[in-house]
Amino acid sequence: MKKNKILIGCILLAFAVCLQPHFTQDQAQNANASFQSIGTTSASADQNYHPQPLSSFTLPELTPTWQHLDFPVLPPPRFGSSLTLNPMNQIALLFGGYNSTAGELNDLWLTDGLSWLQFHTPHSPEPRTGASLAYAEGSQMTVLFGGTGGEIYWGDTWLFNGIDWIQQQPPVSPSPRTMASMAYDPERELIILFGGLVDTGEFNEAVNEMWIWDGETWQQQFPPTLPPARWGAAMVYDQARKFLLLFGGTPGGGFLQDTWLWNGAAWVEQHPLHHPAGRANFGMAYDAATRQVILWGGQTDLEVDPTETWAWDGQDWTLLPAHHAPPEALAYGAQLVYLPDLQAVMLYNDLREKIVLPDDSFIYTESSEVWVLTYQYVIYLPTLYRQ
Repeated sequence: MKKNKILIGCILLAFAVCLQPHFTQDQAQNANASFQSIGTTSASADQNYHPQPLSSFTLPELTPTWQHLDFPVLPPPRFGSSLTLNPMNQIALLFGGYNSTAGELNDLWLTDGLSWLQFHTPHSPEPRTGASLAYAEGSQMTVLFGGTGGEIYWGDTWLFNGIDWIQQQPPVSPSPRTMASMAYDPERELIILFGGLVDTGEFNEAVNEMWIWDGETWQQQFPPTLPPARWGAAMVYDQARKFLLLFGGTPGGGFLQDTWLWNGAAWVEQHPLHHPAGRANFGMAYDAATRQVILWGGQTDLEVDPTETWAWDGQDWTLLPAHHAPPEALAYGAQLVYLPDLQAVMLYNDLREKIVLPDDSFIYTESSEVWVLTYQYVIYLPTLYRQ
């Protein structure tokens, strides 16, 4: 009977360890003390019981694991939305996108990873997809630029102050474009915009222009070296290394797989030993919990698995052995953002599923999907007693 109680206690502890996402060495020592007290009680009745302290075992490495989240309220399904984090209040903002029923959207949704809320404003940018969105900590404003609605390419600049959208009238501005990369550089307190797809009147063309927003106006920059022209790339600020990281995109044919850093004065191409396959319209975010940049999804060549999870550590890209990857249908147009309340990177996108009807016709269903990338210990405890 006492052996059964010991075994049940071990099973319960093993279950608790597997569920604990941040199992520290102190927790391991506390657990070890608990086991030792159990062993002392049992050993007095059974001399064949020999407890083995947990400290004799090495904790395994954290295992990256994707988890699907359910919410009672979610934004309507959409593709081509814009997502960014306000680090001041730790709230992420989701704007616009395209819904197959309603068309282009201009609604604003807020989330802390625990719930979603639609935020109604007196004014708003026109409905659009592919807008560039970033939060400027210096001015405490969310900046929105460009995008496309139907056949219209937008070149307008809007600021969201937490209450309303305010359209700006800067004396100089980038030409109308969509799917440009934009991120905030807190070291220099500037918004950086790069590339995008421009409507020239006769055809659409990728550009490699670089612009900065200083809170009042746009200024085009002409550094000695610029990355090649592209749209659908991703750019984020690497807080650990204090650089802007740019990866991928497409010039209009094929996919780019180059890695560039902006150090505030120059663009420097990196030549890592490993890197993700070329892609466009993917998600990328800095994970403050692990001090690395996470990349997932995108539009890729047919032989490439877009559900791979990659991480940038400042020197090289690493393919993470992530468990339970989100479905491939979420890859194209995936949006990633780090949520401090969850201490995890969140994925948002529109899941479209094809349903074949009895008459061989088909329909598509749409739903909003939210996933988070967490890190867990998966521990298999050894036998704690033997005959």
